[in-house]
Parts: sequence; C-alpha cells; structure tokens
Amino acid sequence: MRIALLTTGGRWLSGPIYFKNLFRVLRQCCKQNVERFLVSGGSYLSRIQDYEGEIDGEIKLPRGPHGQAVRGVWAERIFSDASAESRLFKKHGINLVLGQELVNSYSGIGTLSWVLDFQPRRLPQLFSPVERRMRDNIVCESMRNASRIVVISESVRNDFVEFFPEDVSKVRTLRYATLLPENVYQRNAEDVARSYALPERFIYLPNQFYRHKNHLLVFKALRVLKNKGLRINVVCSGLQEDYRFPKHYQQLMEKAVLWVLPTVSRVLARSLMRMCCS
Repeated sequence: MRIALLTTGGRWLSGPIYFKNLFRVLRQCCKQNVERFLVSGGSYLSRIQDYEGEIDGEIKLPRGPHGQAVRGVWAERIFSDASAESRLFKKHGINLVLGQELVNSYSGIGTLSWVLDFQPRRLPQLFSPVERRMRDNIVCESMRNASRIVVISESVRNDFVEFFPEDVSKVRTLRYATLLPENVYQRNAEDVARSYALPERFIYLPNQFYRHKNHLLVFKALRVLKNKGLRINVVCSGLQEDYRFPKHYQQLMEKAVLWVLPTVSRVLARSLMRMCCS
C-alpha cells in the first residue's frame, strides 16, 4: 500500500507531529508493507527532513500553466488541478491520499481528510466574514469529496453531528498517537533544563500565542497568586504571531511584565519563555 501525505507544514507544528506519529504507528503495527510519500511544491511547505525516518519518498507537484506549482492550501486548494494531481499519484502507484482538509477527489484513489475543528463556527469573533465563509466552503467540499473524514476528538465529531448530520457516517475519530523516542530517556533532564535556564519546578504551557489559547487568563491567575505571596513558574512555548491579531503577543507580554514579571528573562527557540511571579 502506498500513502501520499498532503500537509501545509511551515511553522505550524501540530500537523507534522500528528502525521509523523501516525506514520510511526503504522510502521510499528501494520503487518503489510506500507510506503509513505510526502507531497511537496506550491503551498505544501512540509520538508522531507521534518519526517525523518518516517517517509519513504517525495512526490513533487507539477508546474502550472504560468510556471507556478499547483497549489493546495486553504482557498487555493479549490483551484488546484485535481486531474493533474490524480495522474501524478497514479504514476507513483498511490492507493490513499491523506491530508488536512482535502477538497479534491481522485478517481480510483481513496482520501482521508483531516478536518481540524469548527473554530469559525464556535468562535466566530476570531475570524473575518471572508475567512469564515472560506473555511466553511473547504469543510463542505471535504465532506462531499473525501472517502472518509478524520477528526482527533469526540468533541469535533459531535460538531459534525450538529453541523453535518447527513454526512456524519464518513467521520472517524483518530486521536493523537504519542510516541517518545527511546533516546529521550537517555538525556539528562537537568542538563536540558539548565540549557534553557529553567527553574527546578515549573508549569509548562505549550500553546502558540493565539488569542483563543487564553494566556491572558493564566497571567491573571499568576497575578492573584503573586498578590498572595506565592511564587509560580510558568514556561510557555509556541509561535508568537497571531495573523488575525498582529499586536496580540506584544500586548500580552506588556501585561505579563506589568502583572507578574520584573523582566522577561529569555526568548528561546519558538518563543520559549520563562515567566515568574516574583
């Protein structure tokens, strides 16, 4: 069996981690031979090195009529050349296409479309009317064309029951598979903590700095604890940018400094930060 993976990649970490762990489980548990290919080109930003050890090959999208690679992200997916992609997949003997919110169908090839969630419907205040319509259209096209829909939680599946009851039979829940490499336990935890200047005890908050992640509530709680004389260490990691609210991170850090920090001590990697009540 040959599987082609379509994923946006880029700086979004959850998608690559989800698919890489899924492929690792397949390799360990599937008795039949499964070959895994990463689709690249255009807006498919994932790199084969991001899936080291879990990808057998790479499929590069053909160039469009104006020299542009066929696109495949968000609204651009709707305009991608499905027939050209289908021919390419068949050329490589692909049996199944797996990816995020796939809108195309490919004759003779199964598709598993991962629909992330229904944030635009549940949290409409976070999206413009244009983006809400665009995301709704993508989910509708995915529901119509995909062989099966994959979600990572029963909560998202329940949303399908509410919003698309006539198509819920397509939906399957496939939760995150968490697999830690064995060499993790061979490293000295104290050395790792020391390299990031982390305190001995802390709470880890690994959310990107999107407004709906609600770091503000955590900072408010830290302020309450600080006023009670309690010192709590919180370590945050994640992307600093929220494309919908460009000033959100800056405003958040200003509140953190005002409420719970004399200084922001360090910014590491993808904005790894130590935030302490003092």
